[in-house]
Amino acid sequence: MLRLSKEKLNPARWDANFINRELDKHNSNLIRRIWVCGPPVLNETFEKVFNDRIAAGKTLSNGTYEVL
Repeated sequence: MLRLSKEKLNPARWDANFINRELDKHNSNLIRRIWVCGPPVLNETFEKVFNDRIAAGKTLSNGTYEVL
């Protein structure tokens, strides 16, 4: 999902709630790889959400994602 706030394309903020809602929309068995590229605060948010989900046994497993 792409977010371009200045172009009004998906103006929603990529906070922990948004990321969790988006991940919950997908079948965890179908997620093979997620790439994240953005400013440090965005990368940190994704890293925290992914680690929390892995710890809770939800959706992701180690090695499913890369935060660049």
